[in-house]
Amino acid sequence: MTHGIVEREDLLYVGYYLYQLWELNDTGERIAGRCLRPVLMIKGQPDPSGLDRAQRAIRTVARELGLEITVVPW
Repeated sequence: MTHGIVEREDLLYVGYYLYQLWELNDTGERIAGRCLRPVLMIKGQPDPSGLDRAQRAIRTVARELGLEITVVPW
């Protein structure tokens, strides 16, 4: 099974977090972005319902691509 990681980018200036699923090669290098989901920031935290939708979307894409997610910043 191919490995993947999820990275979070904090876009404080626009009030969003971006969660991105990356596919990794055998040496652990990122080779392809597979899913990008924005989540609204509320009082410095991810919106719970938006985060839930992002998690489900990313997990669905990972499952469809056969990626085992090894790092998640939820």
